[in-house]
Amino acid sequence: MRRILPIALFLMSGCATAPQKFSNEKMAGQWEAKLQITDRKLNKTYNLGLDVVAERPDLLRAEVSATLGIAVASVLLKGKQISYAVHRSKRFYSGLSSDRALEPVLQVSFDPAFLFNLFFDEPIHDANWSCSVTPDRVVESCVREPDKLFVQWLERNGENKRIVVKAKDFDIQVLIKDYQTKVQNRERAFVLDPPSTYSSFKLN
Repeated sequence: MRRILPIALFLMSGCATAPQKFSNEKMAGQWEAKLQITDRKLNKTYNLGLDVVAERPDLLRAEVSATLGIAVASVLLKGKQISYAVHRSKRFYSGLSSDRALEPVLQVSFDPAFLFNLFFDEPIHDANWSCSVTPDRVVESCVREPDKLFVQWLERNGENKRIVVKAKDFDIQVLIKDYQTKVQNRERAFVLDPPSTYSSFKLN
């Protein structure tokens, strides 16, 4: 069954334009992106759509979709707290964000709290991470030393970019193709309640 994504509706209010001028001091925004996940353990590749709205210091909402706009998941981050609905299985998860938090959606171990860093072009300051930054204070790459999880920002064209995440068992590529500077319908964007027909589960 096809669903209409709430954040996709926010983005439909404007049409695609030339890339916004890059800024590493963004306070809020809306992004449209393509997500490709390569699972080397299973030898499979997944292609997904990603619509994101976010606001400093720590609010992020993402709608994950498959082919033809079919809704896969709705995700809300508030600091280190995460909640998300997996639509096909009608399951709702909530708890602390961690490397394993989104495994039911993406089948890979990657802390969704780092999405904030990816979209806002911020170095990752968590323990065991080190980052390379240009003299203009633009982050180029970050690596987590214990497991060599590697993040790199590439092919910048204004606010459009390609981001690569490499780990032992998977690769993630995020192609950001549209950015708007304001969050529309903010009162709805950062609220995600469990639907009445979904089963609820606690993370951690």
